[in-house]
Amino acid sequence: MTEENAKQPSDKDNLVSPSATTENKQAEEHTSLRPSPTPISNLVGEGVIVDNKVLPEPLGYLAFTATNWPYPQPAIAANLYVEVNEKFELVSLNGANFPNILDLDWSPDGQQLVIAGTVNSPGRSNLYLVRLEGGIDVELLVELDADILNATWSPDGQKIAFEVWPGEIYTVDLEQRDVIHLSIGMQPDWSSQDIIAFVKAEKDENENISTNIYTIAPDGSGLRQLIKPRYNVSQPQWSFDGQEIAYQVMDSNKVYSSISVADSNGKNVKQVRLKEQSVDEIMFFSWVPHENSLLLANMKDGNLYTYNLATQTVMLVGRPYSPRGYYYAKVRP
Repeated sequence: MTEENAKQPSDKDNLVSPSATTENKQAEEHTSLRPSPTPISNLVGEGVIVDNKVLPEPLGYLAFTATNWPYPQPAIAANLYVEVNEKFELVSLNGANFPNILDLDWSPDGQQLVIAGTVNSPGRSNLYLVRLEGGIDVELLVELDADILNATWSPDGQKIAFEVWPGEIYTVDLEQRDVIHLSIGMQPDWSSQDIIAFVKAEKDENENISTNIYTIAPDGSGLRQLIKPRYNVSQPQWSFDGQEIAYQVMDSNKVYSSISVADSNGKNVKQVRLKEQSVDEIMFFSWVPHENSLLLANMKDGNLYTYNLATQTVMLVGRPYSPRGYYYAKVRP
């Protein structure tokens, strides 16, 4: 799909895979672990020292990228692996790997991936569709004259919303391949209740820029401000049932040091208390499937944690694979 096919609207916008070491700072020790089906050391090239890793159930990872650049430098070179038939396979397009992956997201049925990334480096980030049924099939889905990032699936798996840098949100219909502009904004996330949340940057009367969270219907109607926090916010993420939304909050030092959780209407805001538990700079986070918990990657130590919203306890899930290699994963729905 090229830029010429894009339509304007009517009236009507990685987790760090852990090591085998598990510890528990605030809760009982995990006892249910499942080893990776394939030794990770067989998959990663020179310059990265790794061995077999495990994850606590039910987190089991199915896709991850690997880079030999040390944290916190950006991932200059990466490969994408997915678990197919209980083994990890490298994802490529016409024999070319994905050297730079900005985002990936599982379809609701877990049978497809959407990738925002580049095949040729340097190059613009495009949108790719990865089908896993019967093997790995990769297709270029959307190509525009600007970088594409932050892709998210509709609950029926028929459409994908995505951000076009520097801050426009579009949708693409997977059957018709129509690309439609939805809103000004960034970081869209599509809920199971068919509502899209996104971040919008706005100026006040003093020209100060702040970021707020808005929601919008997939047809572009019903735009409303959902969250107007004291400080800037980032990365809204709906819970799997669509009843809650979590987002990162920047503190007065301009560090994304905490996460807040609100009801789907923006009310009943609760702060995830992390500072007193030594998790105070969040790289990224995700909801844990089938649990009232969040999966957190801490920027200071690079470790992966879970936070139980009911008990307000933090558990160390694991450490990075190695000092030189960091691996970002998306857990299956």
